[in-house]
Amino acid sequence: MAAVGDLTEAELATIARYEQERLDEEFAIQLFTSGNNAGTDEAVNEDDDPMAVNVVIDRSAWTRCVVCDHHGNNFLPACSHPYCPEHLGDVFRHSMDDENLFPPRCCRQEISINQARAVLDVELVATFEV
Repeated sequence: MAAVGDLTEAELATIARYEQERLDEEFAIQLFTSGNNAGTDEAVNEDDDPMAVNVVIDRSAWTRCVVCDHHGNNFLPACSHPYCPEHLGDVFRHSMDDENLFPPRCCRQEISINQARAVLDVELVATFEV
């Protein structure tokens, strides 16, 4: 393992971002599991605690982005290579900047704007559709 002094600023920033995402995820889970069922799989009787939230987070569908290794509910194109929203947006932005990359695609299979609309930034979708 490299010593901290051997890492570039970009690598340190990436590590810090991943650590913050991990902490954010843990915090979200704590929020969703607060109440009578904190830390357990038991269902909450809402009559006992009207503020309790009984939410199950299904991580079975989570994937890792092929670009940055972000673990989450990423977009899956037809070829099944997962993209986080940021890097899927890059695919669309690059396709608008370079005609050789248009239409947006992965593994030579087009990624339609209609498929990706739910995870892309609203402004990016509007620009792409012009």
